[in-house]
Amino acid sequence: MSQRLPQRVLDRLRCAVEQQVLGQAGSLAAFRGSIPAVQTRLEGLEARWPALREGLDQALALARFTPRTTVERALSLHPAVAAVLAEHQLDRCERCPVRHDETLEEVARGHDIPLAQLLSRLDALIA
Repeated sequence: MSQRLPQRVLDRLRCAVEQQVLGQAGSLAAFRGSIPAVQTRLEGLEARWPALREGLDQALALARFTPRTTVERALSLHPAVAAVLAEHQLDRCERCPVRHDETLEEVARGHDIPLAQLLSRLDALIA
């Protein structure tokens, strides 16, 4: 795992800081004078990046689908969950709409979907 911020993050931060400084200062000279402060801020972010990345990795590890996960929670964990549910025609059932407070276990049981298959397919989204 890299100990530095990804280049795209650094570029976005630099751009945001440049826009903010130029917007406030209104002159290139003021911007050039602020470069050391920007550099210091980026170095601070780079120093915190490993801890931030570790926290993100831990959050993703907790973001697993279980039989007791509600449909609402599942939909909040990954945008492609809706597509997985649609594969099982759970987005078109007019007589028995899937309620957001139902658990994945209840949905699987009520629609004759193998629970292990559904959970495996959902977990693959965030693996």
